[in-house]
Amino acid sequence: MDPTRTVTAALVAAGLVVAGVVLVRPAAGAEPGLVLDVDFADAPAGRILHEPSLGGSAAGSLRAVVVTQDARAYTAHSPAAEDEQALRLPEYEVLDGTRTPLAVLGIRPTGGSDPLAVGERSFRWQADFRQDPDIGDDPADGDNLLQRGLYDDRSQWKLSVDKHVVGCYLKTADGRRSGVETRLHDIDSWHRATCERTVTGEGTAVLSLTLGVWDGEDFQETFSGEAPENAFGAVEFDPDALVSVGGKLNPDGSLSGSPDQFNGWVDGIALRVG
Repeated sequence: MDPTRTVTAALVAAGLVVAGVVLVRPAAGAEPGLVLDVDFADAPAGRILHEPSLGGSAAGSLRAVVVTQDARAYTAHSPAAEDEQALRLPEYEVLDGTRTPLAVLGIRPTGGSDPLAVGERSFRWQADFRQDPDIGDDPADGDNLLQRGLYDDRSQWKLSVDKHVVGCYLKTADGRRSGVETRLHDIDSWHRATCERTVTGEGTAVLSLTLGVWDGEDFQETFSGEAPENAFGAVEFDPDALVSVGGKLNPDGSLSGSPDQFNGWVDGIALRVG
């Protein structure tokens, strides 16, 4: 893949390292509705992540930022995709201020408008992952995989794997919340989790979770379920609101004091709208 633009920035302060780039894939041939996808196919195994590859129709209006603390996010071979790599995030350690290894990938719109806007439409967010067996037992220390918005924000969509429970969660701008979950039974395997809000009629929508496990050739569905709540409503963010991968970031892009660091590998991040 030939990047059309690369922008790199670094900040070192108080033990916090931030490295950000924009690496845009050609838009030709992009899937309809695919506004964002992130994979690590171009990076050789063991490479410290400085240049995540962004694809989808919104890629040219996004900036990718890796935020780390006492850790490195690096690429490792993904058996779930031939000749491709995945992002390895830090192994679990008890939260201990600035000494805890953390790494979160943030993706922020940069053009003044929001190319990731959802509104009242149907949309889907997904990720491939392999979670570490040891993720601790602190109930307040989650494993957030892919999200936009925080719990108290006007809106939020989130995919998490807290305590080996895969969950899709949605909050609309009118305060309506919905969620659906299932437990992982084969923790040492690669999985694909897909969260989808489907508008089913005027004023009605369904939030669903589909989970598949890698069988050596493809992801085979192991769970499909729907949230009991009506998931309809506008999903609204500030135009420059972050999407985060592997944990939580504050609105300014810094690591959250409650980071909910995902421990394991992640790949195949995608957002489809409409």
